[in-house]
Amino acid sequence: MGLLSGSASVTRCRIDSKPETIDFDEAAFREIPFSSSIRERIGFLPAEPGADYQIGQHRWVFRVRIDELKPDPTAVRERFKELLKAERDAAGELFVPAGRRKALREQAEEEILVNTTPRSKIIECCLDRENLWIGSTSDTVLGTILILLRSVGVEASLRTPWLDLGENDEASEIIDAREEWQSVLGCRFLKTFLSDNDLMIEAVKGSVRMATPVAKISLSGEIMAEILRYVEEDAEILSA
Repeated sequence: MGLLSGSASVTRCRIDSKPETIDFDEAAFREIPFSSSIRERIGFLPAEPGADYQIGQHRWVFRVRIDELKPDPTAVRERFKELLKAERDAAGELFVPAGRRKALREQAEEEILVNTTPRSKIIECCLDRENLWIGSTSDTVLGTILILLRSVGVEASLRTPWLDLGENDEASEIIDAREEWQSVLGCRFLKTFLSDNDLMIEAVKGSVRMATPVAKISLSGEIMAEILRYVEEDAEILSA
């Protein structure tokens, strides 16, 4: 029986402090106005349009929407070339000074931005008593959401089983765990999961990142046989 198809990204955080009533509307999402100079907007949305943020006595569900306005780099390059040519033709010179080139590139970006639609990213979250669940593992996204929550009085920090238990992480010459939420134990869990006799993992398509003593490798496709071969050779699984 298949339990999961596709990918899932979840990060668990600990709520250090929060007000009795959380006013998510105070930092609600607002769209970027057309032809605006604003490049980014971030804010809260309810789980469904018009729904309440609070769904229980100590439980809130919400989404964080991040809109970014970025000009298409190919279109900017082409417009920049057109502006350069027009500048050279008007001045009768072969070269355009560096300062003027910079101004023309900025002009090209602004012109392309006028007709550019913002790119949206929506992250689902759940705040349940003292736990916060965020539907992402991206460092940038996590930092953005934690800062946004701070604006409505919610202080949260990353939470992991080994930090909760006060356990020291294992040592590894292969895995480079730099952040407090990264752990050799977590990578070893994936290896143990593969060798569990009570589970059978079918050789379906997927992807994995691994580290060997000499290199980091990425596999994709029907990868199970290769994973097991590398694990037997003492490779470490970084993500799967």
